[in-house]
Amino acid sequence: MYSAMSSTRSVPATPAHARLARLLKLRLVDALALQAAARQAHWAVRGPNFVDLHGLFDQLYENVEVHVDELTTLITAMGGTVALRTGTAAENRPLQTFAGEISTGHVQVAALADRLAQFARMLRATRSAATRLHDPGTSLICTGMVHDADKYRNLLKAHLSTHH
Repeated sequence: MYSAMSSTRSVPATPAHARLARLLKLRLVDALALQAAARQAHWAVRGPNFVDLHGLFDQLYENVEVHVDELTTLITAMGGTVALRTGTAAENRPLQTFAGEISTGHVQVAALADRLAQFARMLRATRSAATRLHDPGTSLICTGMVHDADKYRNLLKAHLSTHH
């Protein structure tokens, strides 16, 4: 797990940072959707890989929870607000629909790997925006989140190739 935020910083509310805060809100919604998908996968999987997958899905959920906190801290430090309704993550973001049927895990693992790839792509774009806006702290935090998304995606892909 990566965490570059050791304290809350206060960033002057500039138009550039307002734009960055809006981008970070989108990543927050994406992270919440990913977290919900990990929890859904946790409860939907059955079969011989049950224990391993439950543990992996729990680790992913907890890792994303840390990033949800980081994103929320960044948004509020930039003068933004965070107020999400139930269902916002599913309603507002174009992530693929998660297959929630009960299975032996292949469907959940593949769907989460795809979601993580999408999440990493969106984080890379947000990191680029932060770099353009001369916000190295946000860029560094996005880099850490990309690293974690790639790490969990690779773990899921390895599980697919060795267990299915």
